[in-house]
Amino acid sequence: MAKATSHFYIELGSHQTRACFTHFNEDGKPVLSMFAVQSKGIALGQIRDQALAKDAVNSLLEDVDSSGLYECSKCILCLPPAVTTFRTIDCSVRLNGLSVSKDHRVQLLSEAQAAICDDTQELVEIVEQNWRLDGQLFDQFPTGKIGEQIVLSGFCVVIEKNILKDLVEVLNASGLSIIGTKSSILGAKRLIERLSPDLSNRAILDFGYQSTSGILCVGSKENSTFVVKAGSQHVTRDIAAAMQIDLSIAESLKIEYGLSTNRSEPNTSESKGSHSIYPWAAPRVLEIVSLCLRNFAIYAKALDGGVILMGGGSQLQEICGFLGSKFLGIKFTRFKPSFALLSDALSVDFRCSDESNIIGFEGMIGIANEQIEIDRIKMERITRQTPKFLRPILSWFVELSK
Repeated sequence: MAKATSHFYIELGSHQTRACFTHFNEDGKPVLSMFAVQSKGIALGQIRDQALAKDAVNSLLEDVDSSGLYECSKCILCLPPAVTTFRTIDCSVRLNGLSVSKDHRVQLLSEAQAAICDDTQELVEIVEQNWRLDGQLFDQFPTGKIGEQIVLSGFCVVIEKNILKDLVEVLNASGLSIIGTKSSILGAKRLIERLSPDLSNRAILDFGYQSTSGILCVGSKENSTFVVKAGSQHVTRDIAAAMQIDLSIAESLKIEYGLSTNRSEPNTSESKGSHSIYPWAAPRVLEIVSLCLRNFAIYAKALDGGVILMGGGSQLQEICGFLGSKFLGIKFTRFKPSFALLSDALSVDFRCSDESNIIGFEGMIGIANEQIEIDRIKMERITRQTPKFLRPILSWFVELSK
């Protein structure tokens, strides 16, 4: 069995309930393992039936146990934009001529939480964007600087307490303890920033099962988040209604043919055949993305990073070319991270259809950070063993090899 992880990430989605674990293999390389089962009793991020939702979580944990890879009962709950709200913060602390310390940072964060959260809301996470010390702007917390007043600007992610309470009760009933919460769309943003830091202006769309959510990032700031209550499920329903076929068959057609136009007109038989579903899939996809783009129309020309698509709906064949032809001047790309997967720990359907799901992003960031820490420790050990006069040459070589 792999070394037990201190915690794992879990997300209760409308379509699938997922878990993400990380460990290092015998060669010291980080490995990301993802598990998924069909969701029950949940819609748009909210529990509708606790017993059914618990059954889905228990099934997920049974799959994890049967893999023989992990033993863990602590988790971080990833929350989708459908149940979270972003609110800007701008709070200050008087210094009275003292130097800035870590205690002032804690005080600022407490002030931010008190200002945003009331009796009905719970904090998910705080994003610190910049600080102003007597009017001077800092991207990093100015520890040790002397001044009269420090101001924190950023935003908080919050969730209604009753929604979070229902989610926590389901997980606790399955023997899990929650040690933290994360915004799933911010997890996606952080990973994309790590992989392509040169593209500062972008929009991210998570084309989900029942809803499509997104975040607009211009410069170093998250300008807005949004949710459209329509997703890939609605595309499937349109296909089924138009062709008068079962939903499962419509879903298979959607996955196989997507938005391709290089096939003859479809028939109404249950045989897949060789045909196009474009006339029934395209209008709904266009409607969903149009509703999303309205949220950042004024920034469209500034998006040098374009629009990055993820989630199950992003897997539609030729979706990027289709959207690019409809929204001229905006580049659409499908985000497909290179997961280090344990194939025997995943179902075939999950590996093939949901590689771009956001649940793995926080895990990928986690193992990346762990790898960075391991590399740092190794480097310190090597440095200590190197004569002082050779250390500058060693540092130069390390930088050159990055």
